[in-house]
Amino acid sequence: MTHSFTISLDYENYLAANWLMVRRRMWWRGLARTFATLFVVYAFVMFAVGAILDGVTLDTLFYGLGTGLVFATLMMIVLPLCWLWKLPRSARKTWPQLHLDGLPTLHEFDETGIRIANDRGSSNFDWHMLASWAENDDLLLMFRTKLMFHAVPKAQVAPETLQALRARLIDAGVSTRC
Repeated sequence: MTHSFTISLDYENYLAANWLMVRRRMWWRGLARTFATLFVVYAFVMFAVGAILDGVTLDTLFYGLGTGLVFATLMMIVLPLCWLWKLPRSARKTWPQLHLDGLPTLHEFDETGIRIANDRGSSNFDWHMLASWAENDDLLLMFRTKLMFHAVPKAQVAPETLQALRARLIDAGVSTRC
């Protein structure tokens, strides 16, 4: 059975989709990886500097570990602040280039895949061509790659159609792990 719906994406939906993407893909995992990397690298560098200046001692080891921990912790504060500043500016610059403001976009899907079309063009994707999908209370995102997605504002789609879309994504084995 084929289902279809039409949406019209606006800047607020686009910005919310970008925030959802960052939270799902980069927020905790990205911060944890960054913390671990910065801690190890900075602790090693500070230990090496201390060892060159004062020799290898237990104090030098604790100095390297302590400064690595402090530096990595400070970065866990600075990086989210950078994202809070950068993401809206980046989205605001990208949005006009997409030429989607108010453009009706038709989505048709069945057991084989999804077709997304508007006046600018159309794309056909078999379900296996979608890398993953994610959703929150307001949006459903279908990712083609780690950074490229198709956003579906839930308020513009009938609940039974959304449920059918979710069922197709799940049946096709599209990952929810972003």
